[in-house]
Amino acid sequence: MFCMWFFMTLYAQNVLGYSPLGAGLALVPSSLAVVLGSKLAPRLMPVVGARNVAVIGSLVAAAGFGWQSTMTADGSYLTAIMFPGILMMAGAGLAATRSPRSRPRARRRGTPVWCPGWSTPPARWAVHSDSPSCRPSRPRVRGAARRRRH
Repeated sequence: MFCMWFFMTLYAQNVLGYSPLGAGLALVPSSLAVVLGSKLAPRLMPVVGARNVAVIGSLVAAAGFGWQSTMTADGSYLTAIMFPGILMMAGAGLAATRSPRSRPRARRRGTPVWCPGWSTPPARWAVHSDSPSCRPSRPRVRGAARRRRH
């Protein structure tokens, strides 16, 4: 979905004759639409439900893709790039935003986890940055108390 920016840049430069800077600036509205969609989604979720927001976002994005698939070599900026791009990216922002109330599922103690600041995690590890496993599981004990434990 996000490769749209690459192809729209090529379309704006090679077909519509925009300069590289002009092509980049032509995509600013669709970039802002992602932000708008992702900021709007948490406000809509309590009203219509998280699943419905994701479905609505997917349908809006699909409408944008459908509209953009009709572009021709003599298309204009508004009908070939701007409005379809806004629809696609606003829909993507709506569909991809997690509910603020959703939390990662509780995991068994000792399950591998990746934590911020570590090197790249193995693919089989789950990514939970707010997991308690990112912290030491027990406090460090020093001195006499340490000798009693062992």
